[in-house]
Amino acid sequence: MKVLFILLFTFLGLGVPTIEQNTFNEVVHNNYDYYQVVVEEETMIGDIKIVYGAVNKKMYVSVFFYQTHENMHKIEINNKTTQEKVINIHKIRLKEDIQIKILSEEGAFFKEYLVENIDYKDFTTIANIGKGNNDFPREKIEFDIFDIFLFLFYGFVIITGILTFILLTLYRKKVGKFSPKTPIVENYIDVEYDLNAELEEKTDEELMKEAYDDYHNGKISEQELNNRLRNIWWSNKDD
Repeated sequence: MKVLFILLFTFLGLGVPTIEQNTFNEVVHNNYDYYQVVVEEETMIGDIKIVYGAVNKKMYVSVFFYQTHENMHKIEINNKTTQEKVINIHKIRLKEDIQIKILSEEGAFFKEYLVENIDYKDFTTIANIGKGNNDFPREKIEFDIFDIFLFLFYGFVIITGILTFILLTLYRKKVGKFSPKTPIVENYIDVEYDLNAELEEKTDEELMKEAYDDYHNGKISEQELNNRLRNIWWSNKDD
């Protein structure tokens, strides 16, 4: 019976925090070329672990945080916030010093860690050697309500613009295909003259003046003007 209780308490002692941290440690060891723990402590709100890592000759940071407090807290890394019961973040690019803060759900400050930038060559002389698989688990991408609203709004604007363009293009093609063409109307003014009657009543000068007036007023064409003048001339020649 005592053995049973000992095994039970041993199993409970390897609770969720230990399992989660072991998983984190395996990811670090299997995927970095070199790694080194810089922070590992238990706080009153949970366990935190910060690790330097190097892969492909570039420096990174991995962060593990398991919350044991009843009130949720969040991790802020360079002004980017993550809030979950268990936080596993890998391959945070280390180009300059990184600030890691633990904040309450309301944003109240609890604790801060400064992870200083470190030279790759110097780091490899003191670090543990990993397997270097560089196959880290993908991080979940989370959006707040404002990000989702902007995404939907811009998506709506783009889709509406595309549909409008397509509909206008189809409409123009349809109108151009089926609308009747405007007929070309040639306006001719047909003027009939009884030259013999005019010759009896009017003099040559009057007839010529009248012909020119009609031409200038647009009543007759140039060809018709010439015909009238020719007729006047021939009528006088016949006389």
